[in-house]
Amino acid sequence: MKKKISALIFAAFCLFSFSSIHTDYSWKLVKSKEGIKVYTRNIKGKDIKALQMKSEITGQSLSSFVALFQDLDSYKKWVYSSDETKLLKRYSQSEILYYIRSDFPWPLSDRDFVVHNKIWQDPNTLSFYSQSDIFNGYLDEKDDCVRVKDFTATWIITPTTNGKYKLHYTFESDPGGDVPSWLVNAFLDVGPFKTIKGMEKAAKDKKYKYKRYSFIKELEIE
Repeated sequence: MKKKISALIFAAFCLFSFSSIHTDYSWKLVKSKEGIKVYTRNIKGKDIKALQMKSEITGQSLSSFVALFQDLDSYKKWVYSSDETKLLKRYSQSEILYYIRSDFPWPLSDRDFVVHNKIWQDPNTLSFYSQSDIFNGYLDEKDDCVRVKDFTATWIITPTTNGKYKLHYTFESDPGGDVPSWLVNAFLDVGPFKTIKGMEKAAKDKKYKYKRYSFIKELEIE
């Protein structure tokens, strides 16, 4: 009996080891729609996949994108399912802490979380970076919301020619609660896809046209 149990344990260990070794964590192209390429990859130790989206977008200037990202009041217009956004702390012109609540369809509870955001520019490529990460423990949880405790997102916007930019977006999150991981993975790109489309449109608002920042250098057109 002991030998049989030992054999089963050994077989399970070998199966687990084999699966771990051969799990593919590289990006895989899963969809291409309306000029946006969608990639996903497995994340070690997690059931929900990471998302990456690449596209070419148009805009007024790099600074107009910066202005949009800093305008928290505009998020309801372009960030998918955003229901409430509030500035909690401003560390500097390029670093903030904010609260966001996402409207989830019934019968699911809404989600909310606190985000630490930093923006900067690569002086060589002139790429604009916006890095957002979860900031747990800053606010008490609400009874009518599920607090998201796993979230990170990176936007990279690189100027190429006059009015054209390369967009590179990566996203990892677990909505928590009772939403099964297979369902999250099945609709992983829905929100980000609509957010990218909304962001490109919103950044063209005339109120951002003449915005300029000391830490952002615009591409010089020859």
